[in-house]
Amino acid sequence: MLLKDFVVSSRARLAGLYPEAEARAVVSRLCEELLGVGSHAHIIEPDLQVPDESVSVLSGALDRLAEGEPLQYVLGYADFCGHRFRVTPSVLIPRPETEQLCSIVVREAERVFPGTLSENRMAVSDAKAGDLTCCSGFVLRKMKKGKGEDLPCDAGCGSDCTGSGLKILDLCTGSGCIAWTLSCAFPGAYVAGADISPEALAVASGQKIALPDGCCPPEFFLYDVLSGSDGFSSDTGSALCGNGIRTEGENCPGTSCEPGMTVGRYAGEVPWMSFDIIVSNPPYVRESEKRLMHRNVLEHEPGLALFVPDDDPLLFYRAIADFAGKRLNAGGFGAVEINEAFGEAVAGIFSASGLHDVRTVEDFRAKIRFVTFRK
Repeated sequence: MLLKDFVVSSRARLAGLYPEAEARAVVSRLCEELLGVGSHAHIIEPDLQVPDESVSVLSGALDRLAEGEPLQYVLGYADFCGHRFRVTPSVLIPRPETEQLCSIVVREAERVFPGTLSENRMAVSDAKAGDLTCCSGFVLRKMKKGKGEDLPCDAGCGSDCTGSGLKILDLCTGSGCIAWTLSCAFPGAYVAGADISPEALAVASGQKIALPDGCCPPEFFLYDVLSGSDGFSSDTGSALCGNGIRTEGENCPGTSCEPGMTVGRYAGEVPWMSFDIIVSNPPYVRESEKRLMHRNVLEHEPGLALFVPDDDPLLFYRAIADFAGKRLNAGGFGAVEINEAFGEAVAGIFSASGLHDVRTVEDFRAKIRFVTFRK
């Protein structure tokens, strides 16, 4: 099969699902990832053949795309803040807005907790193709007088993963993309991710992210934020291995797990009951907004992580505000991603919970998408 014939037929097959430009981009990305060819290979080399062993793989992937399955699920991963995260239908596909949420947390931490970031800090929102990377593949950039200055890799930060730095909690962690990203940004910090879904926690705990030296892997715990802050206790739930197997020991007992697979540095109990930073991207899409959404989201991404009832769309923010009021350390801060329709309402919830310096923040599309707060 000629590559150009596959590209043309694939674009036509996806035409009913995506706008023309998006269909082209999806097919190009599929060929790039599965065949290792550039987006214009079928034009530059019109006689380029798809290897026989790749035909069935490509055809199977296209069948899934034609059924509306998102490309990230077909490939099995999504890129986020310079890292590649495993994604399955058990977790949301990370969005650019959530990358901005991570950037907000990093920048706010630099202001509130100066000196906690690595000197060679990762530019969470500014990483671009061509930026200098260290041996672990992390972008190294130091901002100086408004200009980006590339820095050499400096692994000797001196941290020993004892969790003696900041305590950070990611509520409704899903794939763990926020927790892992913040773990990479804060050497010596203890980062925890919590979610109600064991399937999501299995994905989060099984991510293969190469951490810079001195940075600690996050730990993940089963917890329903709607159960109230008292539900987050030392017996919140045993940590989960990459297969979602609950374990009390350090090593995963599952027969199909990788040998020696561990569940972070701690298993069975939550070691910290209060935190310096609390961040969350909870469900916030109203049921009535389903009609505005693409079928590849509605039919494939987990509704548990997306939707809230029309008659109580802010229930998660009330729970998070209550949690932060009780579990956020004095001087700490938090940030949440929100539905653009409820900026002032969400800000009011956090203010009413006794938190201060509550602000709404616009995303890169000039929509109110985040709320930040202090304790």
